Amino acid sequence: MTRTERTTVVKKVAEANNIGITITPHMFRYSFAKMLLDKNVDIRYIQQMLGHSSISVTQIYTHVSQSKQKEILSSCNPISVIKS
Repeated sequence: MTRTERTTVVKKVAEANNIGITITPHMFRYSFAKMLLDKNVDIRYIQQMLGHSSISVTQIYTHVSQSKQKEILSSCNPISVIKS
């Protein structure tokens, strides 16, 4: 399926479901990668699933979300360990 065909399919599905924002195939791809990263899936597996030839391309998806940052800071905060 070509890029244009994928875009057309996503656009039709969005319209059929009365979604009022523009949704692109890339948004699905990015969301999928971020979900896997948030679930601690190894980036090499994500690289393979997305078909990236270089890990550096996949690393674009590693910008940690705000909620994940809070979770990491809460669970790995050295002050919390000292207080325990």
